[in-house]
Amino acid sequence: MADFKRFMTEEGFKPAEDTSTEEDFDALPESGKVITLLVKHSADAGSVDEAVTADAATYDRHEEEAFWNAQLQQPSTPAIADDAANDRQEAEGALFTVAGEPAPKGKEIFRLTAFNITRDATAMREKMLDDVFIMDGIALRGQLTALYAAPNTGKTLLTIRMLADSVTAGRIRGENVYYINADDNDRGLVDKADIFAKYGMNLIAPEHRDFKVRDFVGMLRLMVEQDTARGEIIVLDTLKKFTSLMDKKISSAFMSVARTFASHGGSMILLAHTNKRRDVDGSLIHGGTSDVVDDSDCVYIIDGGKPALGDTTRTVIFENTKSRGNVEREVCFSYSIGEHCGYGQLVESVKRLSQGDLVTAKAKAEAAELLEKDSYLIGIIQEVIPQGAREKTNLIKAASAAGGGSVHKIRAVLDRYTGKFWGATIGARNSHSYHLIGEQATEEAYKHQTNGN
Repeated sequence: MADFKRFMTEEGFKPAEDTSTEEDFDALPESGKVITLLVKHSADAGSVDEAVTADAATYDRHEEEAFWNAQLQQPSTPAIADDAANDRQEAEGALFTVAGEPAPKGKEIFRLTAFNITRDATAMREKMLDDVFIMDGIALRGQLTALYAAPNTGKTLLTIRMLADSVTAGRIRGENVYYINADDNDRGLVDKADIFAKYGMNLIAPEHRDFKVRDFVGMLRLMVEQDTARGEIIVLDTLKKFTSLMDKKISSAFMSVARTFASHGGSMILLAHTNKRRDVDGSLIHGGTSDVVDDSDCVYIIDGGKPALGDTTRTVIFENTKSRGNVEREVCFSYSIGEHCGYGQLVESVKRLSQGDLVTAKAKAEAAELLEKDSYLIGIIQEVIPQGAREKTNLIKAASAAGGGSVHKIRAVLDRYTGKFWGATIGARNSHSYHLIGEQATEEAYKHQTNGN
């Protein structure tokens, strides 16, 4: 014990007044956050309490405790190191804690062996669920699967269709599916209720039949406690209604409970939104902090771009960004987008596409993305062509002056969409004269543009 006192003195610590009660501890000065430690030591003379004060940097209780125990195991000061071997047994019975907190009784040496799970492996194996797809190729039973998509991409529609297909195929039972729709109005709920009833699945909505979102985490804990999570499938649409995706602590705490639910045999499908902006490569990015992605077993980004004017179907691609299991890397679907389709018709219109269709769909999606990026320059070129700037060099200069910016980008856009938004007549010396599609390109107009040459 003398060695410990010597260490405290050399490290700049000084004895403090008695602070054995919470009131005394709270009354200490705040300079640097004064921490009082009680050293519990059993000696022949009985139990002695010695209080020491650290006028140093602020420590959190757990950091303080870890710091002092580390000093006992690997002394950093020669004064302690000299007699460390002699004080080993004494040190093992010492406990350093914030004043006011009781010290545990006894001197049993703590080891992590008590937490070794190898003896439980057989029982754990018996409780494990076989790999069964609750959404074919995408979501496995017993896992947390997160699906990210921009609004109105069809994530709800596609999730319902895949769950219904799994019920039809006998992979899952409809009665075990609980779809919590917190992102729809009453009309939307009524439209979907008939579909869920058809497949025997459960549809739940906030403020209906006394279901409240704020009680959901407690419900998960209760299912774990009562051991009723096994085989249950819960869909959250959308996740932001159940937790704050922008708050790291809150979302992390929520996912911790969801993780416990999954470890007890439950499955969860988490539907969430992507950011409005794409990354530098043009890919969609999941919204919120990374905690949902970090704690999920499987994550997909659903990308569909924007349908072209006049399209009657939409094609979307599920791209896997994280997996724990044999899931598909990419899956492609199409569905109708007619204005007069009922929701039931939309569900029935969903089709899973082949690998060849996937290649075509990706090319189409990339073209649509590029078109959206080029839309501003396309508009400028469409404005300057009717104003008389038809010859290529003059057209590019006019578009640049009109706010188009880079001559290089304007030339690329002009070439990329020739034949789509405008046409070109090739004259002498390979000169080009442009006209808007639908506008008649006459020889007289071309000669007028090239001054009769």
